[in-house]
Amino acid sequence: MTFECVKKYGKRMEKWAGRITAIKSYGSHIELRIESRSSILVLIGQTTSGHFACMPDFGAGCYLADLKDIFWNTEKLTAFCCYLFHTRFHILEELMFKS
Repeated sequence: MTFECVKKYGKRMEKWAGRITAIKSYGSHIELRIESRSSILVLIGQTTSGHFACMPDFGAGCYLADLKDIFWNTEKLTAFCCYLFHTRFHILEELMFKS
């Protein structure tokens, strides 16, 4: 899956392509390999406290809202990242939390 990465520098905006190159479901969580200018491993799952994202390469993680809540999740994820990932969390929700 390809998506657009965006970084703002004041009024200037830089965009480049990113891709999810691997998705593996472990039942309790999903492992994603994201590649753009570099590569990163992302784990997304659910606990009794809610959804979470973890980026072991950065030594960081956070809780997420509903996976469709792009605004809240972007705010949380960009709090510890230096650039934005515009992934579509509803696709992850469908992969991981099918009823």
